[in-house]
Amino acid sequence: MTSDRWAGERARWRNRITHTTIVLVDSHTEPVWLDQDGGRWVTVCDDHGNVINHPTYDLARDHLAAPWGWCDPCQKLLDAYNAKQRQRPESKPR
Repeated sequence: MTSDRWAGERARWRNRITHTTIVLVDSHTEPVWLDQDGGRWVTVCDDHGNVINHPTYDLARDHLAAPWGWCDPCQKLLDAYNAKQRQRPESKPR
């Protein structure tokens, strides 16, 4: 689903853990298909197509950094990342 730009795009974030692109969109300037029931501001996982609405810009912006809280595929990527981190050998003090 990755798009070059959204008409109502206000911010774009590349997550360092999931390596997914998360976009903050103003639904008032997007096509009709973007639901506004949950609020004007929409956080979109551009890689997986999942969206979550927010009543305020600040709340939507807070959700940019943690897509695993609302995007199931991103949650699976976080789980895989955490499992890999647990398998890493601990460095020995010198």
